[in-house]
Amino acid sequence: SWASRDHRRVVAEPSGLCVKCNNVASPGHPLCDRCWRARAKRNVRTGSSPCSVCRLGFANEGFDLCEACFTRCEKEGLCRNCHQEKRNPGRRLCQTCFLGNEQQHLCRRCQKKQRAPSEKWCRDCLVERFNCTLCHTRQRVPGGKWCTECFQDTTLKPPAPSKVERLVHQFMDSWVGNDKPTILGVYGVWNAQSHQRFQAYQRSLPRTGSRQGVPPAKRLWHGTSMNCDVWANNQVLCTNPTCAVCNIGRTGFDTKFAASGEWGRGLYFAQNANKSHFYAKCSMRNGICCLFLCKVACGRSAKMPQRDTALTQPPQGFQSVLGTANELPELIVYDSAATLPAWLVFYKVE
Repeated sequence: SWASRDHRRVVAEPSGLCVKCNNVASPGHPLCDRCWRARAKRNVRTGSSPCSVCRLGFANEGFDLCEACFTRCEKEGLCRNCHQEKRNPGRRLCQTCFLGNEQQHLCRRCQKKQRAPSEKWCRDCLVERFNCTLCHTRQRVPGGKWCTECFQDTTLKPPAPSKVERLVHQFMDSWVGNDKPTILGVYGVWNAQSHQRFQAYQRSLPRTGSRQGVPPAKRLWHGTSMNCDVWANNQVLCTNPTCAVCNIGRTGFDTKFAASGEWGRGLYFAQNANKSHFYAKCSMRNGICCLFLCKVACGRSAKMPQRDTALTQPPQGFQSVLGTANELPELIVYDSAATLPAWLVFYKVE
């Protein structure tokens, strides 16, 4: 568009003429009054807002700057409020804007709502940052998103709509073939003990190469047997000791109950959902199946094209095994702490 073509020229060398009709532009703006009013009316009709700096591009959702101006301000280290002065080191605002917000007792996070003089954030930001994402009244447990009362409840927790959309896309993209299943629901799984155990194991993994910090975890699928009807029971996990789905949802994975497979006795995961569906036993009542989407701290994986049913641990110097003997590969870990069940996807294969 003409806005994107002329944006850099206007910012670099303003000529005082409207970039659209070449008439005299308004002081400090690249458009004349006539073009600016026409553009404002069109923005009202389309529900978009112009960039507050260049007045040419459309502002990104939730911001007052277009992509080009935001990139320029970040590169030059300009204040995120006035977009003119240099921001303070390690801060988002310049000294002038920071002192102005402090005098008005504005929230240091959203910079819009009033905060208590003894607090740094407004009430809404405090609730969003520290309170339970389900009840919004009690504080979260350390390192979690829910309070103690909510995550002790055996009901599976529904994630945010944006998270559900990403999980559905991952499920569909990882299902190889044209016989795509029908997704019925996506729910979050939370267990404080498993979460803390997984974080401790992830921090203990050796660093590889020049990467610093905690090694990243992979998100892989896991299928197992379901001997109850947790979907029809309002997503409440049962207490049947033979129901692997509900036991994993309550206490996490345990290698004591792992069956021996093509690469020994371990916990098997796959990047393809239909590979894990091969191990999932659907409900006998309504044919509904479910798969766990897990976080797996695999560390260094030993690639093994040959099957070895006698394995009880990965080879020396490795933390997991990547079995490639079949068409779809599998990842096997032999330590329960290396796995964390995060989400449970309910679906039905026609």
